[in-house]
Amino acid sequence: MGTFKERDVREGVDVVCDGCVGDVFLRQRILYECDMGRCSYCEQLRRCMPIEALADEVADILHNYYGTGPVIRTSKTNKFARYIDAGIPLALTVAEMLDCKDSEGPVTAAIVELLTGSTDHDLKRGGEPRFKADELYMRRSIRPTEVEEKWQEFKSGVMHRSRFFNDHGKAFLDWLFEGIHHLKDERDREVVQLFEVEDGLELYRGRYCPPSSDPKSILVSPDTELAAPPKEKARAGRMNPVGVPVFYGAFDRDTCIAELRPSVGGMVLTGEFQLLLDARVLDFGVLENIFDAQPMSCFDPDYRMNMERRQFLRTLHSKISSPVTPDQDQEYLFTQVIAEYLSTQVEPPIDGVMFASVQHQDGINIALFSRVLASIPYQERADDDPIIGNGPFPSGVVYIPDTLAAHKIGCVTFEVEPLVINGDTIIRDWRYEQDPYGEWDY
Repeated sequence: MGTFKERDVREGVDVVCDGCVGDVFLRQRILYECDMGRCSYCEQLRRCMPIEALADEVADILHNYYGTGPVIRTSKTNKFARYIDAGIPLALTVAEMLDCKDSEGPVTAAIVELLTGSTDHDLKRGGEPRFKADELYMRRSIRPTEVEEKWQEFKSGVMHRSRFFNDHGKAFLDWLFEGIHHLKDERDREVVQLFEVEDGLELYRGRYCPPSSDPKSILVSPDTELAAPPKEKARAGRMNPVGVPVFYGAFDRDTCIAELRPSVGGMVLTGEFQLLLDARVLDFGVLENIFDAQPMSCFDPDYRMNMERRQFLRTLHSKISSPVTPDQDQEYLFTQVIAEYLSTQVEPPIDGVMFASVQHQDGINIALFSRVLASIPYQERADDDPIIGNGPFPSGVVYIPDTLAAHKIGCVTFEVEPLVINGDTIIRDWRYEQDPYGEWDY
């Protein structure tokens, strides 16, 4: 796409001003790139561009980002009603693209006429209009191929080259998580949530006791035995390297038990914990459904890459929470780097993450980073506080007395996914194959 100024506003040429379109990015482009003229549609003296130039821009967008399909309208009274798995008429498509309220307005009508018309010369030569007025249009899904390539480069760099001082990796994460504190989902839930001490957040953490083990030490000191290990004993995990303690917990006991993957006949001891510090936690579940309050403009040259970034962020949850077998511990490297980045490179720093449990349906895990586990100063506690004691606390997450519970592991159930055997290859059944990016995207 060239700049609008390259198309001169000439005498006798229909022009449209910035006030006749609603798309914010398009209006700014007209203001900054076009000359003064009298609008052919509102007759105001403003910055204007030729209507043919705008029609060419719209045509490029339709070719690049839209497809056609059958219609199933959800409302008979609302012109801008949504159309399920189908599309909307060209006039409505153009009106939505320009953010014009009236799909039958003069600007929309002029562009539709230019898109669907053919000159006498074209018709004599057997030419056809660029678009058909009676077809229905729907925005195609944009698959984040470029971002996926950058993601694979990031993982490869972390796992096989330089984990620390990796400028390429940091630049990628800077771009990927830019503005993370301002992102929300369609239900207006924030991606980064602030959990305050007053919220009384209930977190659970457990320890597995094999049949031959003695749980006495846990029974005597659940406050230390169930807590996050000290740095000297911290093993590598999904969100931490060796020697860096992280509190791995869940929001209910069942998820806590399932995440330990206990053997039948063994026992799990669980306890409830509470925050002593406010914590900012990134919710990967909310990130799956991020929604921009200001819709992305198709007229922005960076539209495709911005859409790829949003689509990729929606899939990051599954990449973070995917199960890792003991022989794939290296797969934890990139999640460890992400956790370190969120904790140290984002402002304000993020104190932990929430992600879905792959062991317990609808269960949610939480990982609180080492900054939350650092010693906090002396605090006076109220008499009715459930946490007993007035001394300095070694951690920002503390065990609640008398919440210890024991669970004997009985039958363990599994969910299975049908696969298809084709010769010497095993493939997924198409009925169970899920496209992480969906067929269409708005």
